Amino acid sequence: EKFSYGKELAHEKECGFALCYCPAPDCNYAGVYKDLYSHYDANHKDTSTRFVCGTLHRTYLGTVSTTSVLQEYRDGPLVVVQGFVVAHGLSVTVNCIAPSARGVGKFSFNLTYTLGRHTVTFGSTEMNRIQKVSFETPQGDFMSIPSYLVSPIIVKNLRICIRRLEEEAGEDEEEEEEEEEEAGEEEEEEEEEEEEEEEEEKEEAVEVDVVNNVRRSTREKKGNSKYQNKVK
Repeated sequence: EKFSYGKELAHEKECGFALCYCPAPDCNYAGVYKDLYSHYDANHKDTSTRFVCGTLHRTYLGTVSTTSVLQEYRDGPLVVVQGFVVAHGLSVTVNCIAPSARGVGKFSFNLTYTLGRHTVTFGSTEMNRIQKVSFETPQGDFMSIPSYLVSPIIVKNLRICIRRLEEEAGEDEEEEEEEEEEAGEEEEEEEEEEEEEEEEEKEEAVEVDVVNNVRRSTREKKGNSKYQNKVK
């Protein structure tokens, strides 16, 4: 199918077969995102930059290299953390290398930078997806670290926690199921309590009837005895 230039660019971003480019320096590899992940694992693997979803991971952006590429264990998705020196300090971005297509895994993240007693945090409920690393200063979606907090020795010491949105959705579903179960248990308890109350009310009603019957019987006996005395 043919597209105009503008529509072609939009299609490339939304197509699962769009080319994604290797973030490793001096590597010209480009391929479908899953092939890229396998390529990076086979040719640029660094165990110190592996991450596990849901686990806090330390990553460094040094004075020479301002880019850190993280890969989920085995040949999982690639996440790029970049630092950009700006007038006010440092801007840090987090992006996943993948097309913006349906069916492609989505991630959220929390990023933390600490220096002494000071902590800067930044996060997103859905990580941006890119097909190629850009070295242009970002205009949005970045952590801003003021210059007075940028350490001259370990310039950028960061901790990041990456999570799959599917996992979070699963946890939400589990929580909803637990809430439904709890609500169901509460309803059952309420029903049992209502049944017990009804039984107690019935027993009380029976007791009242018995007492009333006894009283009637006693009155009748007294009435009969008085009548008999009058007759005598």
